[in-house]
Amino acid sequence: PDLALIASDQPATAAAAFTINRAQAAPVLVSREHLAASAGHARAVIVNSGCANACTGAVGLDDAREMTALTA
Repeated sequence: PDLALIASDQPATAAAAFTINRAQAAPVLVSREHLAASAGHARAVIVNSGCANACTGAVGLDDAREMTALTA
């Protein structure tokens, strides 16, 4: 049930440390995609700490992408 939004009025430099585990949760995969596509810039970060979000397959990827779209 914990959710946080960090937002910037201007593009900010962004960096992350990701797991190298073979089983990566959908939010990790989507975060990698977004960070790579933005060349290390972000305007917002949405943080959901209420559940693991791991091993959710295609549904999890869809949910993670929807969450980022709604945040944008």
